[in-house]
Amino acid sequence: MKLLFKFVVLILLVNCLNFVSGFGVSISYSMQDPLMIYPGQSTDVLVSLQSLIDEGDLVVVPEISQGQEIIEITDSLREYKIISNQPVGAEVHLKVSIPNEVSIGTEYPIKLKFRDITEKEGGVVGFSSSIEASFNVLVVKKPTEIMTSEQIRIGWIILIILLVFVVLVVIAIVWFLIKKKK
Repeated sequence: MKLLFKFVVLILLVNCLNFVSGFGVSISYSMQDPLMIYPGQSTDVLVSLQSLIDEGDLVVVPEISQGQEIIEITDSLREYKIISNQPVGAEVHLKVSIPNEVSIGTEYPIKLKFRDITEKEGGVVGFSSSIEASFNVLVVKKPTEIMTSEQIRIGWIILIILLVFVVLVVIAIVWFLIKKKK
């Protein structure tokens, strides 16, 4: 009798797994590999959402759990439809903006939460899922500007003109001294 009960419970549990929906979140940054940004800079971050099981399209709502002071969702959408069987089912666009007065070395932890709000068909009770994604934003010193090839070319031209001028001045001084001796 106990074996039959365990078997029935196992069958019911396996049957319930058919109603679970799942999705994944992908971001180019992590807690160990932060987004590096300097004071006064704004940059865009793309979050990709993908359906992990072939149970149809999902509807997901993103929210910023931590880091609201520097990050915002720039899409006009508030719900994202993750299309099943696509490499990227949906994309969420974020903007990270660092104020000018922030100190170098300041680190902002960012937490995003994505909730599955897909309505289940036929009144079936299913498990909805949510996923948290986290990454750090590290404020770094603004990099020095690198000269373009045009700026380098102009620099060489100015250097050559200065060298020619110096050589002409030296020749003129030597010529004047030789003339003076005679």
